[in-house]
Amino acid sequence: ECFIYTDEQQLLTQFSYVLNGDNVNWSIDSVDYIQKKVSVNGNPADLYIAPTDAETSSIIWANEKNDFFTLSAPFDEDTLIKMAESVRVKPLRFELGYVPENCIFVTNYETAGGEVYIYTDAQDTLIQFSYTAEPDNEKLYVDSAEYTEKQITINGGTGTIFTSLNEEETDGIVWTDPSTNTLFFISGHFDEATLIEMAQGVKEK
Repeated sequence: ECFIYTDEQQLLTQFSYVLNGDNVNWSIDSVDYIQKKVSVNGNPADLYIAPTDAETSSIIWANEKNDFFTLSAPFDEDTLIKMAESVRVKPLRFELGYVPENCIFVTNYETAGGEVYIYTDAQDTLIQFSYTAEPDNEKLYVDSAEYTEKQITINGGTGTIFTSLNEEETDGIVWTDPSTNTLFFISGHFDEATLIEMAQGVKEK
C-alpha cells in the first residue's frame, strides 16, 4: 500500500510498504543528499537528508519479517525516525465466505480486537458471526452449562460445537485460528454441517 498526506503548505508526505519484499529494490535519487545509517526499532535503516527545505527527506528500512518500508516527508531526522518507529501492523479483518441463502445482513460493528456481524433469517431469528484477536474464553460467548458440546477441528484449529438443550435457542460454534490466535464464533438455527461449512468459509477481508 501507499499512503499520501499533505500539509497546509501542500508539501507531500508518502508512506509505502511491501510485505515480504525479497525482490524489492527501492532506491532514492540521492544526488546532493546526506546519507546516514540509522536504526528503526532496532532494524538498520538508510536515511537521506534533503539538501534544501523545498525537497523531502526519506528513510528506508525492513523489519524482521523482511517487509520493506519507505517514508518520504519534509521533516527533520528525528521526526522521520519517530514516524518510522510508530508504524504498526493493521489488525486482521475477517468475513464469512459462505452464508446460507436465508440469512439477511442487518449490521456490523467493531469490538475489542475484532468485529460482530448480525444477520437474521425468515423467522427473524438473530444470527451472529464475531471474532476477536483478544480472546478471553469461550464462556464469553456461550453458557456451556445449557448446551451439549462436541469437539471439532476447523482449518487446523480446535473448536467446539454447542447444541442447545432448548429448541428455541440457537446453536453455536467456537474455534481458534492457531496462526493468528483469533477466536471466532457463529450462532444460529443451523445444523452441525452448516455451522462447520460457515466456519470453514471464514476468510480475511
